[in-house]
Amino acid sequence: MMPDMIMAIIAEGNDVYDCFKDEENCILSDRNPDGIPAWKMFSFNFGTDPNHPLGAKFTLFPHNMG
Repeated sequence: MMPDMIMAIIAEGNDVYDCFKDEENCILSDRNPDGIPAWKMFSFNFGTDPNHPLGAKFTLFPHNMG
């Protein structure tokens, strides 16, 4: 409904992968023109490996500040 107002979506890695698989109800595709653009989705991961279909540039890793 408001695609220009949404700058980013942060989700668990598994949820991002599930969204990429769902071309009818989630990710932007020919079948879902109102879906979420892939470049607006970011995953959060406590490990060191990327947890996003588009790789490390779309995975947020926490940094130990203490």
